[in-house]
Amino acid sequence: MFLTPPRARGKPGGARLQLHCVGNIPAGAGKGAAAASPGAPHLEHPRGRGERRQIMGLRLWPFSGGKNRQQVTEAAGGFGAPGLAEEAGWRRAGAQAAAEGRDLQPLAHERMQKLAEWLWQSNLLANRIIELPLAYLLAEGVTLQCVDDEHQRLLNAFWSDAINDWPGKLVQRARALSLLGEQCYVARVRAGDGFVRLSYLDPRRIDAVVCDPQNPEQPIGVVTQPDEDGRVWRYRTALLGDDWELLGHEAQEQRRSFTDGEVLLYQVNKAPTGTRGRSDLLAHMDWLDAYDSYLFTELDRIDYLRRFVWDVTLAGADEATVNRFRAEFTAPEANSVFVHNDAVTLQTRAAGLDAQDTSDTARLLRNHVLGGATVPEHWFGGGGVCGGTRPIRCSGNRSKRC
Repeated sequence: MFLTPPRARGKPGGARLQLHCVGNIPAGAGKGAAAASPGAPHLEHPRGRGERRQIMGLRLWPFSGGKNRQQVTEAAGGFGAPGLAEEAGWRRAGAQAAAEGRDLQPLAHERMQKLAEWLWQSNLLANRIIELPLAYLLAEGVTLQCVDDEHQRLLNAFWSDAINDWPGKLVQRARALSLLGEQCYVARVRAGDGFVRLSYLDPRRIDAVVCDPQNPEQPIGVVTQPDEDGRVWRYRTALLGDDWELLGHEAQEQRRSFTDGEVLLYQVNKAPTGTRGRSDLLAHMDWLDAYDSYLFTELDRIDYLRRFVWDVTLAGADEATVNRFRAEFTAPEANSVFVHNDAVTLQTRAAGLDAQDTSDTARLLRNHVLGGATVPEHWFGGGGVCGGTRPIRCSGNRSKRC
């Protein structure tokens, strides 16, 4: 990211820029379902569990580059970067002062978006955290009603238009809002009658959201990353009124540089003075990975418990006899007969691993994630109780949150 020093008292030079390198984030396939998805974000450091930290880079990941080893921290440097702000008095260039400390670093924000989409596809618990509220809210459909008949006709035309297609696209749009924390639609106004059609602007293409300098709660523009032709698009956010009526002079001046059209911008999980929305899965990502890792480890343990070896004892045999028997011996198949004299003993030996019940630990991890998402345990197939009541009656908090 670019950093710029604060203005020195009585001295020019406040516009100098210094490039501060945050580092790399590893990419690759994770374990289990991740292995079947080429290019999926890396969720687990291979084998070296002692070296792995959190999956979003919210802690430390090992990074080897050349002779000097570095470590990437995207969450100490990701949430407003207090460490960077204290570094010799430098501050981020181009960032609004109010948003400092309330947005993820661009590298961490992009990684959050990728991981959220990937977890939704590959992690059952993450999928349910996203899908259950959608089913609860939208399964019966949505209708728009207006007391004015003429306005109702316009709403119906907009809602059921073949391109807008809200009945067919509402679920996927709501899902994307939950996964990415943002949704953005370019409003295309038809000449002649003013009919509006929406085209989708992928939140992963958004480079920055610009807010009113005098009211950081109010977004006034969206700047995209360069497209294939290198062009950067600058859209004004749609406001319910005229600029002169709603915005200050400085914001009006900034809005004049946003000349590529208007967008409808929706954001969730953001601070009032933040500029970017965040995924509903952001706080759960590391625990989802821990739960998956635990289950995969249990599968490995179960596999080891099912393994055994044949133990053959030859009473009074010398080394030559033992070697000859080993060369001729074939392990008996199931339901077969093994004929031997009293000098031969054949037994099975299994791994002496501790086989205690681990369901309580699995439930603890699972409910930690579900509880953070305000999802009752029985919504994910569990049969637990809620405050001493039957499960069917303990969904009130979730209903209110939805």
